[in-house]
Amino acid sequence: MFSATGLRVGFAIGNEDIIKGMKAAQTYHIFCLNPVNQTATARCLDYTADGLYFYSLRNLYQQQATKLLKGLIDSRLNFNYWVPQGGYFVVTDISNIDIPNKYFIQNDVKVTRDFAFAHYMINEFGVVCIPCSPYYENKETGQNLVRWAFCKTDETISEAINRLK
Repeated sequence: MFSATGLRVGFAIGNEDIIKGMKAAQTYHIFCLNPVNQTATARCLDYTADGLYFYSLRNLYQQQATKLLKGLIDSRLNFNYWVPQGGYFVVTDISNIDIPNKYFIQNDVKVTRDFAFAHYMINEFGVVCIPCSPYYENKETGQNLVRWAFCKTDETISEAINRLK
């Protein structure tokens, strides 16, 4: 939200009984949020007062997702992909891509295919993707998947696409 993807601040709107329960649970999970993040979040929420912020953000993300997807499809790599229905990531299947063996060992430890691919992309293309295996209980299940963030500037997405050609 508000292009602050690492900011862990939330809010809830809902029925009074539900909010009351959430407040009770939160008391035991989070003591307090630092004042800088609270103030920044409050100021960001001011931008939503006219109701247009989230509409325009959704449109921007749809445009960026389309641009990144087209770039991935047109790249020299053979991606299978999923069109995102929410969030700000495109997930691709890398099972058809040859990864040089040297990327499967990192600091003398054998890594999963998605981590090897991420290192390959950084070192050979200068483009960063995120391995998906850490999001699975069994890391082998997600080892053929990586995600690409499109919550970036147009210039950053264009540069990544150019590097993948």
